[in-house]
Amino acid sequence: MKTSAKSRRSQPMSVNKIFLLAFTALLLIVVAVLSFTQYNLFAATYAHQIREEEVAVSKEIYLVLKDIDGSGNPASSALANSYIRDKNEKTVYSVSLVNEKGKLVYPYAFEEEDSSERDFSDRIDKIKEKFRRTTNGKSGTAIVYREGDTYYAVTITDLRGERFYLIVSTPMSFDETVRGVMILQIVLACICVIGLAAIAIGMLSARISTPLTEISRNARLLGKGNFDVKFDSGDGFCKEINELSQSLEETKEEISKSDRMQKELIANVSHDFKTPLTMIKAYASMIQDFSGEDPEKRNKHCQVIIDESDRLASLVGDLLDVSKISAGIVVLKESIFNLSEYALTIVDRFRYLEESKGYRFDVDITPNLFTEADKDKIGQVLYNLIGNAVNYTGEDKRIKIRLMQDRNCIRFDVTDTGKGIKKEELDTIWDRYYRSSETHKRPVQGTGLGLSIVKAILTRHEFSFGVKSEYGKGSCFYVEFPVRTACSIEAAGEEE
Repeated sequence: MKTSAKSRRSQPMSVNKIFLLAFTALLLIVVAVLSFTQYNLFAATYAHQIREEEVAVSKEIYLVLKDIDGSGNPASSALANSYIRDKNEKTVYSVSLVNEKGKLVYPYAFEEEDSSERDFSDRIDKIKEKFRRTTNGKSGTAIVYREGDTYYAVTITDLRGERFYLIVSTPMSFDETVRGVMILQIVLACICVIGLAAIAIGMLSARISTPLTEISRNARLLGKGNFDVKFDSGDGFCKEINELSQSLEETKEEISKSDRMQKELIANVSHDFKTPLTMIKAYASMIQDFSGEDPEKRNKHCQVIIDESDRLASLVGDLLDVSKISAGIVVLKESIFNLSEYALTIVDRFRYLEESKGYRFDVDITPNLFTEADKDKIGQVLYNLIGNAVNYTGEDKRIKIRLMQDRNCIRFDVTDTGKGIKKEELDTIWDRYYRSSETHKRPVQGTGLGLSIVKAILTRHEFSFGVKSEYGKGSCFYVEFPVRTACSIEAAGEEE
């Protein structure tokens, strides 16, 4: 039970959850950063605005007080009081005039608060110190500072030979109120953004996760051997999903083809193994029961056993060659050699067919063409290509073999006059498990794996090769070898 619980906890999240969590987290981070920036920007802007307005109000009041200086005690000046009230009756400023001892001379209060609440005797020394550090102390100079939740603009005002300090203060309760509104708006915005993001992300993730889920389900069915599944990418919404679907569809086709051909190979190889084994067993029994005392019959029966054993060995050898070359186990022993002379020796192996079977070989080989490759493996390529032409050529039994230099390569091609290859089979004739739908009437000794061996060897050499065929008009198999010169052999010998 503990193991199953742990397994449940360790299961990965779905695409929907990943998208929802990732985008929600991203949006929250973005909103938080923007909110923090806007909040602090507002605070700085509002504070700057308060300071500027306080200084402006202080200058206006200062000028009014200077204008009425000499007409009476400013503490009893109804003109100044009226002026300030009319100009700032809708503001939140409080204006006070104090002497050098910090005693309140007159409160110009627009909200009619108790003047006793505004006693500056405990801070007058701090105000004087600030003026000493920042100004020249002349009448009309002003300083602005913040103390607690209140901004102060203090202006030196000399009236009737006595120094006063005009103090304009603004509580930050309005600032806090606006900030509270901003925070509420930010919270509401976050909720709206998260809600809209959840809807958008849900729709987006559904568009992505639905085809992925379908692909995953079909992939599991494919793994169980169901080749009827279709990897459909849907409406083409996502390029990567389209490419994944296409790749899996191509993979399915290749696996399906490989599975089908592998089954055919098993059937064919089983048949090829069964026939010689049956012959070997039958002739061994005949030697044991009938021809043991007759040397002529015994030798004849033994020869059949030897031939069938060679056929089995050849089949096994070809299968091993294909597997080893494809797996890269075989190490190529490359050297520079005369390809023209070597090709002629390969062709000579088939000359017996001219006398015994009536074949006709048209050979056109340019002399002294050198290349660099694994000579023995190239011999297998040439032999298998010529043998394939012998198997499939037409009733005239004519085969054309050419070797010539073509631009920057040496081109070897073998042409037969058979039925050719259907267009849909051109890409599959090199496959290990391929078997043509057209049977041939004149098979020579072989195992049917010739072209797959050719492909494995030439692919390992990285040589260009292919086939040109038109159904009903024969086929031409070709290979392109790199060009080397006779001097290259001497240079290679000196290096060794």
